[in-house]
Amino acid sequence: MTALLPLLLTMALAGTGTPSMPPRPPGLTCSPSEPGAAAIPQRAFLGVWQHPTSTARFRVCIDRGVPIVTGVDSGDGEVFRIQDARLEGNRLLFTSTMPSTAFTLQQEWRAQGPAVLDFTHEVTGQLLLAVPE
Repeated sequence: MTALLPLLLTMALAGTGTPSMPPRPPGLTCSPSEPGAAAIPQRAFLGVWQHPTSTARFRVCIDRGVPIVTGVDSGDGEVFRIQDARLEGNRLLFTSTMPSTAFTLQQEWRAQGPAVLDFTHEVTGQLLLAVPE
């Protein structure tokens, strides 16, 4: 089943990698307020992001123009598997999968201003027949 859902993300408080925060890769620029961040064209994506009604949190860092995305479910500490992170123009694209459920999202994020991103994601999953007829 596939659906497109436009949603709004708001920046969450930054952390260093705990069960409720995505890990921060060492030596990378991960916050728009860090020294050197002003020189990164994609700095609008830097930081820890969370939808107000979700426990999923994602940290975006940039290493020489390449996005490094990490994610965690802050409710239970399960870490997302992130693949194919890339920048295309003013968009950040990546695939996130929750290992315990295999629930996979094709994510597209677009910067809309300070501390606000719009995103669209395509959901990929499997449905099972609940009630045979």
